[in-house]
Amino acid sequence: MKFNTVNDDLYFEVNHTASSSTPTFTNPIEIRFIRSGLSDTTIRVNISSNSDNFIISNIGADVINATIDPENWVINNVGSIVKDENYLAIPKENKKQLLNIYPNPSAGDFNVVMDDNTKKSIEIYTAQGKSVFKGSFNKKTNLNLQTEKDGYFIVKISSNDGRQWIKTIVKNESFYYNYEILSTKMENPLKQMEKQMKIIMLLEKN
Repeated sequence: MKFNTVNDDLYFEVNHTASSSTPTFTNPIEIRFIRSGLSDTTIRVNISSNSDNFIISNIGADVINATIDPENWVINNVGSIVKDENYLAIPKENKKQLLNIYPNPSAGDFNVVMDDNTKKSIEIYTAQGKSVFKGSFNKKTNLNLQTEKDGYFIVKISSNDGRQWIKTIVKNESFYYNYEILSTKMENPLKQMEKQMKIIMLLEKN
């Protein structure tokens, strides 16, 4: 396995060899990424060939190391894991189809939009690898994480033909209040005062 972090995006490649006695490994595996200054995060990816490339946007910090199958559930022997500063491979699926999740950050509501209409599964994990949502959609869907604590979440989307997309989103309750305050700058003074009073009341309740 090799990986690299560029502008807060994580690129990594998982590869293995096959023989007549050892066919191509196609099971999902978990990878734990050690981030500088942040807690470790574990992500499950689907392996579909002898060499698979992935990209995770907004990983949150520089990844300094990684562990494949940290609980030893699937793999008995792991080869080398190298940070390669020249590695910038982009997954083929990311070139073909667009994934857009907005707003990001958000107070808890996220819109997911893709540019095709095929059925896909979607799962959301915390930064610690805990699954907090599972579902399916075609072209677009809405995610509600308002009951979850603020922090980073990993969105993993998979299609029936084995393609997958992984993206990091950020839930931050204070984003709602900051957005409301900024949006009042374009309105007249009376409306500004009304909105500011509503924001103050909401803050006082909390």
